[in-house]
Amino acid sequence: MREESFRLPMMPDEHTSHSDCDKTGKLVTKKFPNVKRGSRLKQYRGPQHRCRFYFLALIFVSATTWAAYVVALLVVKTTSQSAPTPVIVMDFIPTQSPPGSQLSQPAQQSQQKFVDIKLDPGTIFFSSENEPSHPLPAIETMSSDFAENFTSLSLKLVTEAKWDEIKIRLSAYDTGRYVDVSPSEFNLIQPAILSAAFDKPAAIVAHAKRDIKYFHECGIDQKRDARFANPKQCPIPQPRVPGRKSTYTPATLHDSKVMHDSLRALLDAWSTFATTNDLLWWISHGEMLGWFWNAKFLPWDHDLDIQVSAATVLKLANFNQTKINGRFLVDVAPNVLIRVPQHDNTIDSRIVDTQTGYYIDVTGLAKVYPTDERYYCKSPHPYRHNQIFPLIETVLEGVTVWRPRAVISILLEEYKERALTSTYYRPYDARFSYQWDAGRKEWGPLNGRHRSSGSNQKNPSLNRELLVGG
Repeated sequence: MREESFRLPMMPDEHTSHSDCDKTGKLVTKKFPNVKRGSRLKQYRGPQHRCRFYFLALIFVSATTWAAYVVALLVVKTTSQSAPTPVIVMDFIPTQSPPGSQLSQPAQQSQQKFVDIKLDPGTIFFSSENEPSHPLPAIETMSSDFAENFTSLSLKLVTEAKWDEIKIRLSAYDTGRYVDVSPSEFNLIQPAILSAAFDKPAAIVAHAKRDIKYFHECGIDQKRDARFANPKQCPIPQPRVPGRKSTYTPATLHDSKVMHDSLRALLDAWSTFATTNDLLWWISHGEMLGWFWNAKFLPWDHDLDIQVSAATVLKLANFNQTKINGRFLVDVAPNVLIRVPQHDNTIDSRIVDTQTGYYIDVTGLAKVYPTDERYYCKSPHPYRHNQIFPLIETVLEGVTVWRPRAVISILLEEYKERALTSTYYRPYDARFSYQWDAGRKEWGPLNGRHRSSGSNQKNPSLNRELLVGG
């Protein structure tokens, strides 16, 4: 049997590398058994000096890297301050601004003055001479057939011969009334806001350009106003649990009945308020999708979304910081005057249930770019005029609402065809899966129970998030 030979390093030599040095820049003498501690041998002093050199070089490189990073941050900050991003701001037709409510305070400050408005169909909030120049257009009646034409589209809905059935079902939701508006309602030049809170638009724009977050939400899903939600149902997001695939934990609590009742009460109060005050609006996003399936809210949708024109969102600012029926707060953000996308202020206004914290997001559409005829919100989602208008009056959760004309076309662009055909849905947080019940014509949690990845065995009370997911 051949004996393996090897050579153990006995003395340091000129080939000593940084791997023979410790973190303090000293030679690791354990690798060299013939070198005693404190030795003055020439073979030892050379490598020791090289270890010190490696150590000092490492410090120099680290310090240089951090210095370059700090300088880069300062340069970026100075450049951003000296050359601000262009901001497209609404201009106003000068009018005399009567006294109004105070400008909304940031959500962290709870001291706010509210003005209660009791709904009354005969109430007039401003004299006719001060009314904006966009009165509500005349509402006309149309045939009951569904208004959208899909002869040029190739859809699974059409190819499977389901389109006739769908048209009959959707037409049954509509009331047969429609309304059209002028494209001028989406221009950046609009009548001035009739509220003293916005009588200095230059100062408001200067503040809004800083993009400081105005609306503040609570909970992991960020679906309730932090000022009015129950703190026990909006805990601080929990850290990720090791071993779980999902990055979410079931920490946000929703009582499905309280949530549904609150959202429906919000929609009902807003619909009456908007009709009384000539505010034209329409459902969007999740509410449109829920309307398509069964004219009800989606069980995993925790808030409501509606859209308005640029003219209407400014008219809504006249009612800033008022409460409808003493309960539903109209809160308009100062960033409403800026129409380009902003990271922390994409929502122009909210109607908030002060009893529960649930809310309606109100986003305005405007013709922002001179060479683009489409209307943009601040997310930004683009829309063509003939996609939205004429608006069709319909019903959602038993409440009279307006919907865009080409609702399916908009849904296809935003959610793709799968959202209109798939009978199974798994929300983004992966705690629930939902199945469409064709017999009952409604969505329900799959098998009526939680997924194993979302259950919490140590604290079962965190598993009470019923019928909602995100």
